[in-house]
Amino acid sequence: MINFERDLYPLVEKFLIENKNCVKEYVGNELHMGSDRRMRADVYGYYRKNNSQVIYLLEGKHYLDGRSNFSKVLCEAIPILEFADYVYIFGMSEENFELQNKKYYDICKRLGIGILILNENGDILEILKPEKNIIDPFDRKEILFRIFLKGIQSPIANLILQATGEYIQLNSIEDGCVPFIEVYNELFSKSEYKDILDQILNYKYALTDIGMRKAFQKEFGNSKYVKIQSMNRRVDDYICIKEEGIKLIKEPILLRIIEKSKKI
Repeated sequence: MINFERDLYPLVEKFLIENKNCVKEYVGNELHMGSDRRMRADVYGYYRKNNSQVIYLLEGKHYLDGRSNFSKVLCEAIPILEFADYVYIFGMSEENFELQNKKYYDICKRLGIGILILNENGDILEILKPEKNIIDPFDRKEILFRIFLKGIQSPIANLILQATGEYIQLNSIEDGCVPFIEVYNELFSKSEYKDILDQILNYKYALTDIGMRKAFQKEFGNSKYVKIQSMNRRVDDYICIKEEGIKLIKEPILLRIIEKSKKI
């Protein structure tokens, strides 16, 4: 029984996973964004294929029919166009949606916003495909950080663990060990990325190399997940991910593709 807008979220999330190749662990709802966090996507999804990273953001209403409902969802969807490769609106509707809501259908088409219509059985019909947006790289990085951090406890430690796992995977490092400082520098391959993360975390954490190294040590130091090989400088210590730690690594989302592989 679909009684509320939120009842639609799991159905739309399933659609992203099954029809848009989104990674299950990076699909969810209520993702905030922007410097003041006032913008929010009702549902989000992400996938990475080869050198492509694709972000989906979706805004919904329980029912889309009618000027009031459609104008509200459009006002919410338009601002998030700058943060996503593809934007959809979704909601329930009577039959002949395109005909009954032609004015708003045409507006969505001009803006490149897709439309998903759901029925009482939870079936989803994609009646309008979205157009791909051009995203500023810093806006993209913000969304990728926010998607990864959604619901994460100990954000700094988990960022380093995930980035280490990605670095090892993307660079084909056979022994599973990499200097912390290389991971840190790749995570912040542009200095502005650190500013973005600082803003997302409300300036609550020390994002210097030694500050993040200490946070990682506190959470994972020589645990069943990682082994740390000490060097002269703490930031040069090697992080080696153990078998149990590998199980914690999600699909790559934080680091860029590095075409030339390294071996440590």
